Amino acid sequence: MVQIIAHTLVTAGHDVLILKRNQFERGRPNVDASYWDLPGGCALANELPQVAAKRECWEETGLKVQTERVIWEDATFDKAKNQVYTRLVYSTQAFVTRPAISLDFTEHMAFLWMKPELILTNIRIVSYLRPILTRLV
Repeated sequence: MVQIIAHTLVTAGHDVLILKRNQFERGRPNVDASYWDLPGGCALANELPQVAAKRECWEETGLKVQTERVIWEDATFDKAKNQVYTRLVYSTQAFVTRPAISLDFTEHMAFLWMKPELILTNIRIVSYLRPILTRLV
């Protein structure tokens, strides 16, 4: 079985929106707790990846975005769960410069708008994000 994880790389001008992951999510230790990540999450049953990316972005930040294209794809196999996880990252642009964020505190504890080169040198980020941001520098 394959589980789609859909993310959005939201840019406003030269800045990228990143979210800091909580220590716990739904009462369990969070994967990559306290690392910075992009808005995103698992697609629901029968949900198209682009729709999932937009929904997750809206749920986590309050931003309505238009996905442009897939800029990253990777996949891993979790032997313990006998599950393939495929991650898709879509490029998006905010419609205004640094729009207001309505953060979902059940999943994330903070957000930043920051230039990719500063994120790469100053912030602890999830592993898949490094090659994406490196392309933007």
